[in-house]
Amino acid sequence: MRSAVVCLLAAGCGGDVTTKGGMPDAGESDAAQLTADARDPSPDRSVPWAVDTGVRRDGPPASMDSGPITLMTMISTPGAVLFQDDFAAATLPRAWRDGKGTWTVESGAIRGSEVPAEMHPAGIAHDMAVHNFIIELKFKLDTSSGISVMINEAGPVHNCRIGIRPSMLAVYRTTGYGPTTSNTVLGTKRVTLDPQRWYTLLVEVVGNQMVAQLDTGDVARGTAPSGIDVDHTSVTLQVDNGSALFDDVRVWTAVSR
Repeated sequence: MRSAVVCLLAAGCGGDVTTKGGMPDAGESDAAQLTADARDPSPDRSVPWAVDTGVRRDGPPASMDSGPITLMTMISTPGAVLFQDDFAAATLPRAWRDGKGTWTVESGAIRGSEVPAEMHPAGIAHDMAVHNFIIELKFKLDTSSGISVMINEAGPVHNCRIGIRPSMLAVYRTTGYGPTTSNTVLGTKRVTLDPQRWYTLLVEVVGNQMVAQLDTGDVARGTAPSGIDVDHTSVTLQVDNGSALFDDVRVWTAVSR
């Protein structure tokens, strides 16, 4: 179980680059990334309310000053907690379904490792019957080339995705499933992440809007023309190449602001 001060608070952007298959390489979305960098506003820290989620980070990334950075929701307020998991047990909780790759509990976190022969990112899923939602989790990229938080709808088909690489944070409208998966970049932000440090991710999906924040202060956000504003059925944590760790996953319903 990791420990970050994350508060739930308010503030848009996007490119439009379509790719096929898994998470695009950083080079595939440089144009959208530069556009998003120029348009992303900072969160409005003056909004007079915030909900402390009670999470603490144990050791700031090298790019940050000592002490936690407060994350605040930008387009929603948190409702009921749908589920949360700190992976304190010695084995994987039953609610998590490991599909591709290998998944193990390691020092109060879960480690996902891609199996090269499967030619697919490692993935582990949890049911999540919700329309608008907020997700918070901690991650360490470790030896992976990147991770994704994939949101699915009935079918099953993919609906939207948050992708994180050492140099990029991105939000996507995602469609299809397996070999038919297609990603449209909605917004990106250049980042500099240390693969051996823990970071906190805060995600909001409200209507067709997506916002992803890191406790480095980096934000990627965008709005899809349509498609995201549906009922969602599950969330999948994915690891591209190598292995990565996740901890302290929490999901709330979200109320649009």
